[in-house]
Amino acid sequence: MEGIIAVAGPPAGGKTTAVRHWVQQGFSRLNRDEMGGSLDLNGIVYTTMRQQAAQGCRQFVLDNLYATRKARATLLEVAKEVGLPVHLEWLQTTAAQAQFFACLRQVRRYGRLLNESDYRTCNRDDPGAFPPGAQFRYWNTREEPSEDEGFATIKRVDVVVDLGPGYKNRAIILDYDGTLRLTRSGRIYPSDPSDVVLMEGRKEILHRKVKEGYLLLGASNQSGIAKKPGDPKYVSEADAIRCFEETNRLLGLTIPYLFAADAAGVPKTFWRKPMPGMGVLYIERYKLDPKQCIYVGDRGEDRTFAERCGFQFAWAEEFFR
Repeated sequence: MEGIIAVAGPPAGGKTTAVRHWVQQGFSRLNRDEMGGSLDLNGIVYTTMRQQAAQGCRQFVLDNLYATRKARATLLEVAKEVGLPVHLEWLQTTAAQAQFFACLRQVRRYGRLLNESDYRTCNRDDPGAFPPGAQFRYWNTREEPSEDEGFATIKRVDVVVDLGPGYKNRAIILDYDGTLRLTRSGRIYPSDPSDVVLMEGRKEILHRKVKEGYLLLGASNQSGIAKKPGDPKYVSEADAIRCFEETNRLLGLTIPYLFAADAAGVPKTFWRKPMPGMGVLYIERYKLDPKQCIYVGDRGEDRTFAERCGFQFAWAEEFFR
């Protein structure tokens, strides 16, 4: 088969994985992230394609967003110049899958989830290090492809999350506020250990789950940390940690926990639920099988977080009944 394979999909949509098949078949891969430059008509990618085509290469695979007709039109114009048909592989990656893959890439590449300040440094040398906004922009501009654009074929390709071998462990991941604890003061988040009140039945059931072989982990949003001192909802990071430790002490358990200190609102990192960052970090750190894991929470964002991570979800009031 000769021609150009264009693999299109969202940022962190699985394009690199899809390309491997074609590279193994002898196709020449032209990738802007690796080559630099732009996808303009005379950018390095298409200039290289013209050069290689003049030397006799008749098999190319390109992977990029190709989200709009305009972006795809440039590719089709160059393909016409070199006399090759374009076969489009349109990845059907969901927004949830793309978020999961983006987090997984960060954790595997950097050993951690990136913070807002990291994007100003990492992204300079790593196009794969991007905040959620990059994916939001894709979905806001995405235009379905059509054969009337000039494609020889359009193949819509389903995408699955395949972590590979070794992900076999199970865990119960727990929200804290409203799920394990309340406050004496009535605040959303405790700011002092003395304000922590353990909710009824939590200790007994969690000890039972440990005996059943479950690993217990915690994942909590703590937007109070992003507030300014003096704000009624402000909680210092040090005090938040003290309150987590007090909750664990009252439970009589040592539960590893993660917390997102990001402000509420449009997410700037993948940390804050319902973004799947904390869940993906746990999956990679403890080699969890998401299908065997349960996330327990009390809010809609907890359920969405569980879905994006591939966890089962349980409402706190039902799980601890």
